[in-house]
Amino acid sequence: MEQNLDTLVNRIYEDGLQKAQKEAEAIKAQARTEADKILKDAQHEADSLLQKARSEADYLKQSTESELQLASTQALSRLRTEIISILSEKVLSDSVQEAALKPEFIQEMVLALGKNWKEDGPVSLELTLPESLKSQVDAKFEGAIQKELDGLKIEFADVGAGFQVQKEGSSFQLDFTAESLKSLLKPYLRKITVERFLKKTGI
Repeated sequence: MEQNLDTLVNRIYEDGLQKAQKEAEAIKAQARTEADKILKDAQHEADSLLQKARSEADYLKQSTESELQLASTQALSRLRTEIISILSEKVLSDSVQEAALKPEFIQEMVLALGKNWKEDGPVSLELTLPESLKSQVDAKFEGAIQKELDGLKIEFADVGAGFQVQKEGSSFQLDFTAESLKSLLKPYLRKITVERFLKKTGI
């Protein structure tokens, strides 16, 4: 009787132990499976984040390079425009100002205008010169013009450099002062300056 009881107790113990071991193995296997899944999910998430970071870095690099290229092109264009404007203004200011104060230049311009107007019949002109030329305008100057243009009247006023001319009795006046000549010549000179500047510098 006592032996049977020991055998029964041992069997129950063995059965419980085996069952506990099986449950432990099952729990360990499930834990490994879940751990593997967590690891795989974490690795996948890390790979996704890394790929996203690389894509954003590439986009940022391309975007930055494009913006730098655009900024460089715009800066170069502004620099070229500024240089051309400075060159054009310098050439105009110096050459026009100098020419507009030369009696010979004024004489040629007035004669050309007068001859053009004379084609429509006799004409009397009123010529306004700058006060600074009063001492340089002599009888020779007046005679050369009046030889071609009878009835020419010459006056002096504060017109800067250059001259103004109009038909006697007319309100229509042609302005050939330095500033007017600069405005008139600027588009043509700018075109020439651009062509020469680009050819010389390649900018």
